[in-house]
Amino acid sequence: MPPEWVNAVHRTQVGHLPDPVDPEPLPNGITVFHTGLEYAGLSFAILSDRMWKSPPSVVAPEGQVVNGWTQNPDFDAATQADVPGAVLLGERQERFLEAWAADWSGAAWMKVVLSLTPFNDVATIPADAMSGSGIPSLYVALPDEYIEGDKKAQDMDSNAWPQSGRNPALSRMRKRFAFHVAGYQHLASFARYGIDDWGDGGAVFAMPSIANLWPRRWYPPEEGHNRRPGAPRNTGEFLDGFGNRVTVEAVANPKQMGVEPTALYDRAPGYGIIRFHRRSREIVSELWPRWVDPSAPGAEQFPGWPITLARRSSTPGSLRRTFPRWWWRAWETQ
Repeated sequence: MPPEWVNAVHRTQVGHLPDPVDPEPLPNGITVFHTGLEYAGLSFAILSDRMWKSPPSVVAPEGQVVNGWTQNPDFDAATQADVPGAVLLGERQERFLEAWAADWSGAAWMKVVLSLTPFNDVATIPADAMSGSGIPSLYVALPDEYIEGDKKAQDMDSNAWPQSGRNPALSRMRKRFAFHVAGYQHLASFARYGIDDWGDGGAVFAMPSIANLWPRRWYPPEEGHNRRPGAPRNTGEFLDGFGNRVTVEAVANPKQMGVEPTALYDRAPGYGIIRFHRRSREIVSELWPRWVDPSAPGAEQFPGWPITLARRSSTPGSLRRTFPRWWWRAWETQ
């Protein structure tokens, strides 16, 4: 769309935000909106994580990319798409993120990053599919059913790509233990990022859609490593479709819920609530199905939630070198 149309979207969708920290428009006139916000002592970095992102069809033409999906069967996006010069956040947002992470002025006591998408690709598609175009018509599993025969998605619309942009961004967020809250990828998930090792890059809560027209799913062909006792096989440590380390703690796959209308409720619509506790520094993430009344007796969230992040005084093993002060203990459901 032309810059005038994009700017109209910015005025209507993000015009309520504080002024951008670096307000110069792009050379083509498109306005920017990355900024900081402090509320109740929470210091938010609000990213426009698609503003400067490289178009994969341009920087990786060998992949024959269409709408974020490679159509060349001989091209592996995990090893061939992270080409020199591919950009995720862009230099201006990287500078902002670095400065924001170091700024604890005012009443700030916790750092939170808000972005459009998570920096991983927690999604799978049928093994013979070349894109996600058939996602809306895929079979929806029964509540206790696991769909076999999927492969990990390599969707460049996710911010798992480019990897050379993802990892420095996570490193900047990790410096001040920032919690990441992401807009929806049509699939709610809670995960720990990995950069050099699993779990060394912070945590991300990706929100669900309130009315999901494109219901993605996560049925990896292998079982997750080092998952919690009794946790589903699609949780634990994985390499996503781009080879990024990710520890999946919970995911809200579409399921046949037996609630009408099924075209709405079988696609796992809902909303998230995050509670930041100042005294204990705990972060409690909740994920509620759209059809559930939270005030009703016995009301239940999506399986795997709530999830609590809690402070600890030390971190075992190799992570102690990365986080010398403190980090989060194992994710736990309550």
